[in-house]
Amino acid sequence: MGEPTLAILEKTLFEFFGTSDNQRKQVLEQQINALQAQCSPSHAIQFLNNSTNPYLQWFAASVIERVILERWSITPASEKMFIREFLIEFSIKKQKEVAPFVLNKMVKLEVDIGKRDWPHDYPEFFDRVIGFIRSENTCKIGLLLAGTMVSEFVSSKEDLEMKRKQELKTFLIQNLPKLFGNLVMLIKSIMHPSPKVERVEIINLSLEIFTQSFNWIPFNDQLLNGEILECILGIVPIGVSIKDKRGESEWQKASQNAMGCINEITSKNYVPPSLQSFFLLVFKQLFQILQHVLGSSSQLEELDDEWQDKFVEFTNNFMSNHFHRVESDPSFSTMEFLSLFYKFSFLQETAENFDRFVDCLDVWNNLSEYLINSKKPMHPSYQEVSFSIFNEILKKIQFNHNKNNLESLLSQSKSDKDRFIENCIETAIKMGIFCANRSVQLSFNEFQSRVDELLKSFDVYKMRDCTTLLQLIEQQMDWLSLEGDNTRSTFSSSDKMNVALSFVSRVLEILRVSHTKKSNPSLDLYALMDQCLRVLRSFSRWLVGFIEAKKNSSLINPPEESSIISAILDQISIVLMDNKLPLDTMEISCSLFNTITGTIRPIGMISYPQFGNLVQNWDPITKSITKNQSPSLSKQRNEEEEEEKTPQPLRILAGVYTCLFNTIILPYHGLTQEQQNWEGRRGQLIELITNNRQSGIAIKLKQIVQQPRFIEDQTYTRPEVIQLVQETFSILSSISISVRGESKIVKGIVVESLREMLNMATPLLKLYIQHPPTLQVLVNFYLSLFDSFKAQLGADYIKDVVGTFLGIFTGDRIVELCNTDKNASFTLSRFLEILCSILEDSGGTLTQFVSSISNLCVQNFAPLVFKSETFVVDIGPSLFKLVFNLLLNQSKYFVNNQQTWVEVMGIFLLSLQHKITILFQIALDTLLVLNDKQRLFSKMPDHMRSSFSRALLNSLITKSHSLQREQILKALCELASTNYGNFYTQTIVSFVENEQQLKPHSNLLLGHFSSEFEVLTLGRSLESFSNDAIYCLQKIQGICP
Repeated sequence: MGEPTLAILEKTLFEFFGTSDNQRKQVLEQQINALQAQCSPSHAIQFLNNSTNPYLQWFAASVIERVILERWSITPASEKMFIREFLIEFSIKKQKEVAPFVLNKMVKLEVDIGKRDWPHDYPEFFDRVIGFIRSENTCKIGLLLAGTMVSEFVSSKEDLEMKRKQELKTFLIQNLPKLFGNLVMLIKSIMHPSPKVERVEIINLSLEIFTQSFNWIPFNDQLLNGEILECILGIVPIGVSIKDKRGESEWQKASQNAMGCINEITSKNYVPPSLQSFFLLVFKQLFQILQHVLGSSSQLEELDDEWQDKFVEFTNNFMSNHFHRVESDPSFSTMEFLSLFYKFSFLQETAENFDRFVDCLDVWNNLSEYLINSKKPMHPSYQEVSFSIFNEILKKIQFNHNKNNLESLLSQSKSDKDRFIENCIETAIKMGIFCANRSVQLSFNEFQSRVDELLKSFDVYKMRDCTTLLQLIEQQMDWLSLEGDNTRSTFSSSDKMNVALSFVSRVLEILRVSHTKKSNPSLDLYALMDQCLRVLRSFSRWLVGFIEAKKNSSLINPPEESSIISAILDQISIVLMDNKLPLDTMEISCSLFNTITGTIRPIGMISYPQFGNLVQNWDPITKSITKNQSPSLSKQRNEEEEEEKTPQPLRILAGVYTCLFNTIILPYHGLTQEQQNWEGRRGQLIELITNNRQSGIAIKLKQIVQQPRFIEDQTYTRPEVIQLVQETFSILSSISISVRGESKIVKGIVVESLREMLNMATPLLKLYIQHPPTLQVLVNFYLSLFDSFKAQLGADYIKDVVGTFLGIFTGDRIVELCNTDKNASFTLSRFLEILCSILEDSGGTLTQFVSSISNLCVQNFAPLVFKSETFVVDIGPSLFKLVFNLLLNQSKYFVNNQQTWVEVMGIFLLSLQHKITILFQIALDTLLVLNDKQRLFSKMPDHMRSSFSRALLNSLITKSHSLQREQILKALCELASTNYGNFYTQTIVSFVENEQQLKPHSNLLLGHFSSEFEVLTLGRSLESFSNDAIYCLQKIQGICP
C-alpha cells in the first residue's frame, strides 16, 4: 500500500469515526472494506508496529481479523504461529500505550484463533492465558483474554460449525475450575493483608469474568463453591466503607461488580445442595452491610447510586427466588430484614430516585405474591409490615404529605408523576390486602379529610389528592364485596356496607359540587369528575353483591338500592346533557350507565324517572354529544379512537342508546323465564325504537328513506341524512354487540324489532359505496349483526347480503377504495371478517359463494397485502382468518376443486417467502393450526411440501425471521415427518444442491440427517444444519462475526 493510498485511508478512517451521519458512514465503510482487501497481513503488522494512529491500528487489526475469520483453515501453520505470537507480543508490549478499543480488538483476535484451534492445533492456548494471569506484568492481558474467552466460546453466533461449538463449550467447562481457582488466588493476593489500591483494576477484570461465566455455566460443586462466593462477598463492603480517596471510585466499581456477580448467581432459582448454608451466610452478610449503611441517612446519600441499584436488584432476586429458603431459618431474622428494607425503600425520597423507589416497590410486590401463595399460616408481624407500607405509600401519593417530590416529578413530565402514582397504588393494594380492614379504614378516613377540605376550596392540590385517593379506593372496592372474602379481613357484612355506602355518598357529593365549578373549568377538575364516575362504575358492580345479600337477609337495615341507583342516574343524566363537558367525561359516564343496565339490571328500571327523562330528551342528548367541540383530554383516548376508526361522538351516542335498549330487553337477575314478561318487553322495545318520536331511530330513518325520489334527488347525500344514517347504524352495531351472549329469546325479539331496519340496510349499502365514512359504519354494522344473530337472520337473508357484498367489493372497487380512502384497510378487513363470521358455522349454506370468495382472496386481497406493509398489518390477519375458515369449513368443496385449493395454498407459500415479519408469522401460525386440525401437510403433494420446506429453510439460513425460529423449526419437523423419505432423499438434497454457495459443503450439511426417521433427533438435526449453513454462507461472503 503506497503513501497516497495510505493518506486516503487515514482521511477516510478519521471521517468514519467522526461522523454521525449513518448514510455517509455506510459509504465510508464500503471504502474501508475495499481498502482492507488491498492490504496484506504483512502491511497490517507493519502499521501496527510503526503507527500510533489508533484508527489505523484498528484498520490493521481488521485486516488480520479477515484472515482469521475467512481464510484461517487454509493459512499455512507457520503463518498462523507468526500471527498469534505477534498478537500476544503486541498486546503485552503496548497494553499501556494503545487505545482501549484497539487493545480489546487485538485480544479478541487471539481469542478468535483459540476458538478455532484450541486444543487440537493450539493446545497451549488455555494454559498461556492462565500463565499470563499469574504474572504481574501480563496479568491484565491474561484477564482480558479470559473475559473474552468465556463470552466468545459460548456465543450463539453462527461463526463455527455446530459440532465445533459443542466441543468448544465442553472443553471450556472442563477447564473453568482451573481458571476460577486462579482468579480466587489473584483476588486474595490483592486483598490480603490489606487491599492494594493500585491493583483494583485487576479485581474488576476478575469479577467481570465471574459475572460473564455465571450467566451461562451449570451450577454445580465444581464450578461454584464456597471459596468463590466468600472471595466475591469479601469485596462488597469495601466500596461502601473505603475512605482512601485515591481509589474510591475504582473500589466502588469493584463493589458494584461483586454485587453484579452475586446478582447473576441469585437470579437463578437454584442453590447447589452443598451451598445451602453458605447462601444463607451471603444473605445475612449483605443485610448487615445494609444495616451499616442505614446507620445514618447521610451515609446512604454518600453511597454510590449504581451500588444501591444493584443492591435493590439483589433484594428482588432474594425475594423472588430464595426468600422461601431462609424465611423459617431461626438464624435469619426475617422481620429485621423487612424492617431494614422498609427503611431503605422509603429513604428513596427524591424525584431523582424515582426509578429506584419503583424497583423497591417491586420487591414488596414479590413479598405479597409469596404470602398469597404460601400455604403456611401468616405470622401477625406480616400484617404489621403490610400496614406500615400501606400507610407510608398513602403519604407518598398525596400533595398534602409529599408536595415537593410530587411537584418535582410533575415538572419533569405528567407521565412520570402518573406512573409514580400507579406504581405506588399497585403496591399499596398488593400489601394492603393482608390488613384489608385497617387499610380501607385508613384510606377512607384520609379521603374524608381531603373531601372536607375540597368542599371548602376547590384548589388544584386538593383536587389532585382526591383524584388519587379515588384511584386507590376504587381498587379497594373488591375488599368490600358482600359476595365472599379472600382478603383475610375481619370486616363484617354490615361494616362493609356502611363503609361502601358512606364512601359513595361522598363521591356523589363531589360530583354535585363539581357541576357548580364548571364556570372555571380545569384539567384537574375534569380529571376529578372522571375518576368519580370510574369509582361509581366499580361501586355499581359492588351493588350486585349488595342486592344479593339483601335477598339472603344477611344485612341489618339496608337501604333501598333504587335510591342509590337513582342518585347515580341523576349524575349520568347531567353529564350526558352538558355539552360543555369533555367527550372523555361523557364516555366514562356512558360506561357507568352500561354497567348499571348490563350488570346490575335493576328490576323495573324502565319506570325510573331518569329513564323516561333520557328517552324524552334523546334529541338534546344527541346534540350535546355530536356537537361537542371539547378536545379529548387523553392521548390514550385519541389512540383508542384511531384504533377503532369510529369517531368518539358516535361511540358515545351508540353506547347511551344501547343502555336504554338494554334496560328493556336484558333479562332481570333472579327471575324465571315466565316472570321476565317477554311480551311486554317486546312492546316496550317497539315503542323505544319505532313509535317514540324522540328516541325512535327506526321511524326517523324510515321517514327519510321512504321519501319520494329519495334516490333520484340524491337525498341520501345531504349531510344531515348521512349523519342520521351513521348515527343509526352505529347504534345498531352497539346493540348487536351488547346482546351477543344472550339467549335465543332475547335475540329473537331484537331481530324482530329491527327487521324493518335490516331490510333498509342493504339498499343503503349500495348507495353509500362511494362514501367511505358511511360505508365503514355500514360494514361495521353488518359484522356486529352476523357475529350476534346468524341463527336468527335466516339463510335467505344471509345469502342476499353476501351476494350484495360480493357484487359491491369487486376488484376494481377495492382498488378505487384504496386510492381514495385513508381508512380503506379498516373497511376491507371488516368485510373479510364478515365473510369469515358467516363461514364459521354456515355449513353448506354458502357453498355457492366459496368459489367467488376464494378468487377474491387469491386475485384481489393477497396481491394487495403483498403490496403494502400497511395493508399487511390491517388486512393480513383478516385475510388469513378467512382463508383458514375456507380451508377448515369448506373442505368438501376443495376436494372437488383442487386447482382452487392450490391457488389458495399459494397465498401461504408467497407469505413464507416474504420479508415482512407479521405476514410471515400469520401465515406460519395459520399453517400449523390447520395441520393440527386437519393434517394439512399430509394432503399436500410431495412437490408442494418441498416448496414449503424450501421457503422455511431459506428463512432459517438467511435469518430473515429470527424471532420465529422455534415456529419455523416446528413447521419443518411436521412437514418432514409427513414423508421423511422424500424429505431426506429429495427436499433437503435439492435445497443444498440448488444453493450454489452451499453446494461445496453438501457433505457437512447433509451429514446432520439420518436416513432413518427419528422424531426426537430431527429438531436437533435441523438446528445443526441451520447453524452450519449460516456459518458456510457467512464464511464465503466474508461476513463472519
